[in-house]
Amino acid sequence: MQATARVQGPAESFVGVEKRAEHRRKMLKGGTVHFNKGYSSLECVIRDMSSSGCRIQMGETFGVPSRFVLSISGETTRIEASVRWRNARNIGLSLLLRSQ
Repeated sequence: MQATARVQGPAESFVGVEKRAEHRRKMLKGGTVHFNKGYSSLECVIRDMSSSGCRIQMGETFGVPSRFVLSISGETTRIEASVRWRNARNIGLSLLLRSQ
């Protein structure tokens, strides 16, 4: 059975079907997106996370590749991630591989 999600925005509302297999925990943690064999990085904010995916927020998502390594501030684990969706400021990720 799928749950119905209701998202309230400043001027609009959206009612849709929840597609995630598991619930994501809301969070507000700093992170860094690493790409170009580690030579390039961009700062981000991790807004919600589960064991299989997360949503990050950035100033703009235009230059972010479809696959990269995500590091979370205060943690030593680096996570290989793949972009599932994106809009102007947010990116939804599938988390693929965790390494130390």
